[in-house]
Amino acid sequence: MEEETYLILFWGKMIPLQGVPYIQKAAELLQGKQIEIRILGDPPIPYDELPAIIRKADICLGIFGDTDKAMRVIPNKVYEAIAMGKPVISGDSPAIRELFTDRKNILFCKMADPKDLADKIIELKNNDALRERIAHSGHELYLNKLKPEHVVNPLISYFHESR
Repeated sequence: MEEETYLILFWGKMIPLQGVPYIQKAAELLQGKQIEIRILGDPPIPYDELPAIIRKADICLGIFGDTDKAMRVIPNKVYEAIAMGKPVISGDSPAIRELFTDRKNILFCKMADPKDLADKIIELKNNDALRERIAHSGHELYLNKLKPEHVVNPLISYFHESR
């Protein structure tokens, strides 16, 4: 019986922050391992079509660029993936560590390191317990702290109180 292809999904603009060249090099390292890395960047994906695309993925990717901005942001794609209960691999940065914990609700890899990214994809593909824990804990983080009402309502209250 032939093994099913494992789908790794990245979506985003082709800018240095994203680190797409590192994702492409990781894909080259994974050739022949029944793993497909799908990169969606040009043209933009209509937002209402994104959930159906994410649903098909086994693992979603964050950012991997070696820019200053990559160290300061958590990209929307990470929030979108955890909201859908998908396990995420992203580059390790001070910004992402403010909210996420490695091997609990995300899997970190070294920024700008295609070999480490490829190794982490293989690890997550081959470790059902880790993959399920990351997916579940990431989704719980979204439900408990990151849903719009958890983020927006405190801001609204703050502005009402400061009048």
